[in-house]
Amino acid sequence: MTDKPVTSAIRVATGLILCLTIVFLPTGIALIRQHNNFMPILLVNLLLGFTVLGWIVALIWSFTDNTREKRSVFEILESFKDDEAGGKD
Repeated sequence: MTDKPVTSAIRVATGLILCLTIVFLPTGIALIRQHNNFMPILLVNLLLGFTVLGWIVALIWSFTDNTREKRSVFEILESFKDDEAGGKD
């Protein structure tokens, strides 16, 4: 009978972590996608994410195609070489 409060506390903590994960899902998506507007999405999610409308706006915004161009290191180095070769002419 003494483990009832512990079990209850674990359930509350698990529920709180699950709710926070769902609330900050748009911020996580924007971070993973390397969105250019990551900070504004974070602020909208932080300030208005607990309202349904603010959360939906942040979620839709995090899926917009405004992400950084993903290039490999070799492509970046190649672009530097092209710039140097163009400047010598």
